[in-house]
Amino acid sequence: MTIDIMRYPEELELWIALYLQGNLDEPQKQKLQDWLNQNPAHMELLGKLQKKTWQKEIQQIALFDQKRNWQDVMKRIARRHRVILIQRASIAACIATLVCLSCLFFLPESQQQEPVTIARIHPHEVKLNTASGMSYSLDSTGKIMTKETLLKSNGKELKFKPRQQANAKVEWNTVIVPRGTTYKVELSDQTEVTLNAESVLHFPNYFEKDKKREIWLTGEAYFNVAQDTTHPFVVHSKHLNVKVLGTKFNLMAYEEADKQQVTLIQGKVKVENEQGTEEVILTPEMQASFDKKLRTIDCKKVNTSYYTAWQQDLFAFRETPLREVMRTLAQWYDFEVFFQNPEVQDFTYTGKIKRYETLNEVLENFREMNELEFSIRDKTVVVSKVS
Repeated sequence: MTIDIMRYPEELELWIALYLQGNLDEPQKQKLQDWLNQNPAHMELLGKLQKKTWQKEIQQIALFDQKRNWQDVMKRIARRHRVILIQRASIAACIATLVCLSCLFFLPESQQQEPVTIARIHPHEVKLNTASGMSYSLDSTGKIMTKETLLKSNGKELKFKPRQQANAKVEWNTVIVPRGTTYKVELSDQTEVTLNAESVLHFPNYFEKDKKREIWLTGEAYFNVAQDTTHPFVVHSKHLNVKVLGTKFNLMAYEEADKQQVTLIQGKVKVENEQGTEEVILTPEMQASFDKKLRTIDCKKVNTSYYTAWQQDLFAFRETPLREVMRTLAQWYDFEVFFQNPEVQDFTYTGKIKRYETLNEVLENFREMNELEFSIRDKTVVVSKVS
């Protein structure tokens, strides 16, 4: 099953560019749909173009250059040794180039595999990167010694024990948790941080006296903060700062998510935006939600079990758009998603689902709504509306 790159519709690049920006009109939508229906490889290609790594760059480009032709694109690729500087290309040229390069992903029809089952995976190791530039796997049991710190890993948890010595220096460390797993870190003050899949925690080997206890998070984590009234604990994300003394809360701060959310389980926290111009105080069972588009913080009372269920090996959603649901599933099962009907991305779902061994078992729960259909080819999940 292959794509004939020399015979695709003349305006295909424009249709795809408008589709990715949500500006495709009905006649263009029908033409794109007709092209997609011609060959399953076409749908698979569009799914790859929807990947977040391309989507962000494409949305930043404001102008189309419909006059640039295929031969010009190929010449530019050759001159740059196939390194594409997307920021300096037009959307149409980017799409055309990606159509060409994506042909590398498609095999002849005789070599195509049957639809596969996507299982729970652990494709990469949990990593610790230290200030010295060393990188360690945390998937096995053992001790890690640095100049200032003794670290102990049992394969599921990392504990920091600062070495007691004069003139000890602060070393900054980073724990990287890949898709498909979770990991727990106990900081030097005995604060416990449980990291969800695809998360990064940046923290010191010990907290200095007379200073705030500060760490940085990308992704999602559940915090059980050790109480210390003289040293406030501050968690920084890209858009929020969460300040506490001693408490339990969940912070969801994935780059791809529409919102960042702080859900308080116990104690009291102050949540402020990164500029410090807006802040809210949370009490238990309250949630602060930062809308990335509106740049505002809203507060509401919530059922906290939905926002901590991932620690019990559950997926839990509360009026969650399907695009966010699929993003969450992709973090665990490592797949790409393609919405054949773009409007279904706004369907909302409420419920809890066990983290089954395979994605297919999870998707059965959504099929029961009789509104959606899911098909899997290789590592792409196609979501379509039941007609």
